[in-house]
Amino acid sequence: MVYFLKWLAKTHPKYKTPYHAILTVTIIALLISVVLPIPFGPFNAAIITGDMAGIGLVLIHSMSNIAYINFARKTKDEKYSIFLDIIVPIISTISLLPLLILAFDMTPWPYLPAPLMTVLWII
Repeated sequence: MVYFLKWLAKTHPKYKTPYHAILTVTIIALLISVVLPIPFGPFNAAIITGDMAGIGLVLIHSMSNIAYINFARKTKDEKYSIFLDIIVPIISTISLLPLLILAFDMTPWPYLPAPLMTVLWII
């Protein structure tokens, strides 16, 4: 497992990009896009993958808000504003919580796998 994590962290010598991680994510995404329509059909598979992307975007936006609060707090400069640098990101994150709750709470079949697959993707 440790070897695999080191392999994922390898960066390209010239471009300095994590090309092993990009390759792995690309292969997994291709597998999901090819295999998911088999049990669910193309329409439902498109909705499931769209739900997965939406949940991922909400989580990324929330994490970015939290990271920005920490960044702004550490780099206080003359333009630092408690309202813009703390309160607005907190309000934005709180406004996204209902989307996550509904995504995991009120998902009917056959779209139930979307939040579950998103959790597996994150892990």
